[in-house]
Amino acid sequence: MRVIVLFDNVPGGIKRVVDYMMEAPDERVSFDVFPTHGPMWKSLLQMPFRLCSFFFLCLRKRYDICHINVAAHGSTVRKVLYALICRLTGQPYVIHLHGSRYRDFYDDLPAFGKSIVRSLFEKAQKVIVLGSVWRDYVVDVIGIDQSRVEILQNAVYAPDEVPEKPERTSGPHILFLGRLGERKGAPELVEALSSAKMESLKWTATLAGDGDVDFYSNLAKERGVIERIEFPGWVGPQDVRKLLSTADIIVLPSYAENLPLSMLEGMAYELCPVVTPVGAVGDVIHDGENGLLVPVGDEEKLADALARVVGDAQLRRRLASQARRDFVATFDLKTYNGKLAGIYAGALGH
Repeated sequence: MRVIVLFDNVPGGIKRVVDYMMEAPDERVSFDVFPTHGPMWKSLLQMPFRLCSFFFLCLRKRYDICHINVAAHGSTVRKVLYALICRLTGQPYVIHLHGSRYRDFYDDLPAFGKSIVRSLFEKAQKVIVLGSVWRDYVVDVIGIDQSRVEILQNAVYAPDEVPEKPERTSGPHILFLGRLGERKGAPELVEALSSAKMESLKWTATLAGDGDVDFYSNLAKERGVIERIEFPGWVGPQDVRKLLSTADIIVLPSYAENLPLSMLEGMAYELCPVVTPVGAVGDVIHDGENGLLVPVGDEEKLADALARVVGDAQLRRRLASQARRDFVATFDLKTYNGKLAGIYAGALGH
């Protein structure tokens, strides 16, 4: 099957998912990518040309199906236009729903806006979501027939063998990957790391990501923990893998997520997850089995959880080992495109 993949070519989860798709070839599927969005001012100028280009691609009937990745706000506005072109040219398409705050976006739309978004989903041959909570939302709120909704959880690269963790006199290494801001729980994380419960324990941390790096670095300095935390800013894929290979704990105290890639990457590298049960996270992490779940916005409970896994090596390793086993069984990139091929075939009635 020839598939054209529409995505927003800006840093973020969708681009990383598409990048991972391109890393996992499957003999049943041939992908071409079509960026619908880039740097803001350029995108506004280029959008008419992109739409025309896509229109002629569809007219030539080069593709069996179009894979449209959708997030909230401007992403949905753009994809409504591309989906309209698909319908005008008879190009079948599937919708792949991303975005941690799609619920808020859709709920805040006026009735007319909701009807347009509903049409975007209704006219798709299949709607792909990342977990049961999003399936239920698409079915119960947007109104899509459950038989047309497929759960496909994200998958990421995993090493065949987990790198040996170095012994460190400085204690376990805690890793955060994501935009430093309130949605990802960065304020609570810095406060938890600077709590009295963590003060007597040996640990180091890396908070890697873009956002307001200076603000959180200064906050760590004010709290007296700056010498134990590194703030490298945004890091590329190779540096992310280096950090994963040396870390022990992956922490993500988010207020909203869909299915965070950083958590899956941590599981792939046998890190112990400490996360909040938001979005589809609850489908993956089971408290006390393959990680620890903490309430959203509760810096005290976050400090408790981090102190538990920092101070108890046996617990930390048990949770990390089970997280790795669960990852290999479900989230390995090697099987992802094969699952996609099955969804495409179902969408086309094959």
